[in-house]
Amino acid sequence: MLFSCLAHFSWWLYPAYPQTSVVLASAGMTATPTFLLLSGAMTGMLCASERYTPIQLKYRLLNRGLFLLTFGHFLVALSESHRDGGFVNTVAGNSIVDEIGLSMVIIAIYSRHLLAKESRNTISRLAALTFLLLWCVELTLHPTAQVGRIVRQALLGPDLLGANLPTYTAPTVQYVAIFVMGLGGGGWLAVSHDAKHARRFNSLPMLWMGSALVAAATTLHLVKSLVHHRAEWAASSLIYLDRSFQISCKTPPSPAYLLFYSGVGLVITSALLWAARCRSKFAQSLVAWLSVLGRASLFTFVLQYFLYWTLPDMLGIRPSQYAPILFFGNVAILWYAARWWNSIRGNRMITVGLRTPSAG
Repeated sequence: MLFSCLAHFSWWLYPAYPQTSVVLASAGMTATPTFLLLSGAMTGMLCASERYTPIQLKYRLLNRGLFLLTFGHFLVALSESHRDGGFVNTVAGNSIVDEIGLSMVIIAIYSRHLLAKESRNTISRLAALTFLLLWCVELTLHPTAQVGRIVRQALLGPDLLGANLPTYTAPTVQYVAIFVMGLGGGGWLAVSHDAKHARRFNSLPMLWMGSALVAAATTLHLVKSLVHHRAEWAASSLIYLDRSFQISCKTPPSPAYLLFYSGVGLVITSALLWAARCRSKFAQSLVAWLSVLGRASLFTFVLQYFLYWTLPDMLGIRPSQYAPILFFGNVAILWYAARWWNSIRGNRMITVGLRTPSAG
């Protein structure tokens, strides 16, 4: 949530401080793949848990997913409308909230097949392969007909090498694939959450995996630079190499982007899991403070649009040397608002009210 705030703050800052904005936006890119992977892992944790029966799990995921696709979609469209061409334009697009909702609905339908750890691990690997195949489609599929462009942009996001429609759409299928990749971490998170196994829990594997992903992305970026300087014979293919190994290529997500920022997200997550169990009072207090925002993620995500985009414009505030006060002041407002949301158990309202059949 903090990385998401940083990204949207950077966009507000851009007209006055473009270079600073680019740096902050680059850091903020950690938010999207981390949020998708952790959302998938939390869903996998529910599948691995014995707290719910299969039918209860199915309806819990359906309620949450359908809420995100309907009310969640409306709230995000409303919050983005101020800066993105009005509500009619934003409601026609889609965002990461829609993709998480869609992922939950799909997983709810097939939840009985995901109760076993082996099944979740297998589908996570298939999702990673699917992501790579989708990237190949992204680079090669460029329809010229209007209907084809609409369908392509709705499913794969903006066309990196062709014409695009004015409405923003997140890369639906790729985001669903990244979400599903996270399912494999569900059992691992379940162990970390279980008081019986907490003392034996080790966050080092996540740290090493995250570090390896960051190293792999950095290597790909260096290879791209080397090929640019030494391989003139590959000039016709350099555009594909550029996009594939470009770490900053977020929409749609390039392989290098996914490797680098998901790796950074895993490193940070492993550090927080370690901090939650270490004896340092400061570390535990930090995790407790951050978890207030994390538990109210949807509420925080929607509210931060208004605080970083709508409110400054309404008050006539423009980017200046005092901009950091706006950023940290809004973080404070978000934190207290999230604490209130958690105190009233606001997340229980993130449902469309489908009732679990009594026969289940």
